[in-house]
Amino acid sequence: MVICSQCGKNIAVCFPASADGGGTQGEGLCLICAKERNLPLRTETPVREKMTENESAQAPAEAPAPQSAQEETCSFCRKRHPVIFSQAHAYGLCRECAWLLYPQIDIHRAETEQLSVEAACADAVPQNPCGICGIRDAQVHTFDGEFCIVCAKRNSMPEADKSARRMGIAAEDLAAFVQTVDAAEQQVHTGKTDAPAPQQTDAPRFRLLDTFAVGDQNILIVADRETGVQYMTNVRFSGFSPLLGPDGRPLLYQKEDTE
Repeated sequence: MVICSQCGKNIAVCFPASADGGGTQGEGLCLICAKERNLPLRTETPVREKMTENESAQAPAEAPAPQSAQEETCSFCRKRHPVIFSQAHAYGLCRECAWLLYPQIDIHRAETEQLSVEAACADAVPQNPCGICGIRDAQVHTFDGEFCIVCAKRNSMPEADKSARRMGIAAEDLAAFVQTVDAAEQQVHTGKTDAPAPQQTDAPRFRLLDTFAVGDQNILIVADRETGVQYMTNVRFSGFSPLLGPDGRPLLYQKEDTE
């Protein structure tokens, strides 16, 4: 730190050349003394390795750099910059992942009109839709059907993690993405106010009546509380077969008085 050679109090920030008669080479003046002497100045700040505590206190605080949108990453691959988001920005997808999960989306139109994932998918379905949601493209292929990786993970299909590994996505990252999608879709579903709210019931529509194993497969017998028809299905609920009585008619479930 260099002190003003004239007042001996303030910090020298300007250094007049020795040719102007204002001082010898190396003398420094503070701004006040330099203005009083009306000297042509070379606005040169001496190089200092470290600021003193007094200087640090007087120096204006640097404003934190605003977080750039470029710092965001795709919620699915966690590698590239997202270009399309779900409603309320619950998750974002890069071009590659948006095309992988929702090939029916017109990415250029979605970016131009700033459409959400839900809005961009409203008027189109993929050519190979998931057998459960029917919205996303099917990437997981099993003997029970073809499913998107989100629904496959929801239903604990081991093929979901295998497909994710082939895409370079860790199983825990896939699980986190599925939870985010579930929360976003639940928010969209509960946020609709233009349609009448469905009648709330304490019991779910389907009731589990029995479960047993046939070979290496677990079989479930469930009953539809609304129609009374009994069905046979598997633990993945990938298909339902009605149970028939001796007369060829569907077996009906007798509701209990306690329900």
